[in-house]
Amino acid sequence: MFRPGRSCESQVITVCQDIAESLDEGDSIDEIIIDFSKAFNLVPHDRHFTKLAAWGVVSKVVVWLRVLFIGRTEMVRVGGNCRRKSK
Repeated sequence: MFRPGRSCESQVITVCQDIAESLDEGDSIDEIIIDFSKAFNLVPHDRHFTKLAAWGVVSKVVVWLRVLFIGRTEMVRVGGNCRRKSK
């Protein structure tokens, strides 16, 4: 999840540290990491959701992904100027 003021690299480092600490304490970890950036930005979203459902992905997951990607916007700030792009 993007957090203002944090780079992707710092987020990866934080997650790796959290995992290492949990393993050191003897905890078990289940983790799923998915990079949606390329797949969901190149192909129409409805096509992805249809394929996921056809592949047997649990409907709750398909609904969660639909909510995550449909109607979202991106904002880029360069200097003092902001531009929004709807998805």
